[in-house]
Amino acid sequence: MSGVARSTSHGIGVKACILAAFTILSTLSGCASEPFVDGRREAGSSRTVGRSGLNRVAICYNSRSTTPDAVRQLAESECAKTDRVPLYDGEDILSCSIASPTRVFFRCMAPTS
Repeated sequence: MSGVARSTSHGIGVKACILAAFTILSTLSGCASEPFVDGRREAGSSRTVGRSGLNRVAICYNSRSTTPDAVRQLAESECAKTDRVPLYDGEDILSCSIASPTRVFFRCMAPTS
């Protein structure tokens, strides 16, 4: 009888761990976070260590809580700093943070007349 009790309590513990992990991941993935430019820099240096530079902007965002317009506006504001306009240049998934897993790239190009 004790073997059955141990097996049942072990099954409940595993189910509780799975439920807790699912709850945590669901909460994190549902967090509304603002898109941000992946342009990290070394302290005291102007050299970037993130994916963004003057010619290519990388923006991290959560597709569940951020509209394409919001991402585009951020890219426009970054490229406008050098009097250029953004041109979509691809994206990758699961490469930024848990709350903002998608990273989209824009090339900053001279505006066409």
